[in-house]
Amino acid sequence: MKIDVTQNVLDWDGSPFQTTTRTCPTCRRPEEKSPLLTLRSVCLTALGATLDADRKTNAETKYQRFAIGLRIQRDDVVDLTVKEIAALQERINQVYLSAIVVAQAHQMLEPGEPEPAPKK
Repeated sequence: MKIDVTQNVLDWDGSPFQTTTRTCPTCRRPEEKSPLLTLRSVCLTALGATLDADRKTNAETKYQRFAIGLRIQRDDVVDLTVKEIAALQERINQVYLSAIVVAQAHQMLEPGEPEPAPKK
């Protein structure tokens, strides 16, 4: 399945998700913003993270994560297998605590999946 990893994760208001990286020490106002959070950055962070459970992970699994990461870094549209997508979704869920990041990453990795209906 071809996945566009340049898609932006959106904040609750629909604007691109961005975090403040530095604040003024005197007035405490934000001075700089981080780059926009994209599916690429979410995937690469998840694939490169080290978790306690990784101590028991074999070298082949680690190499597969590395190989997927190289493709995601290199290409804007990445052809991923169903198995690779499932592994990425699981890894993102393990690394990220934010529901807004995990949910959107899962939706972006499965473009045919319908969005949840808004509550009335």
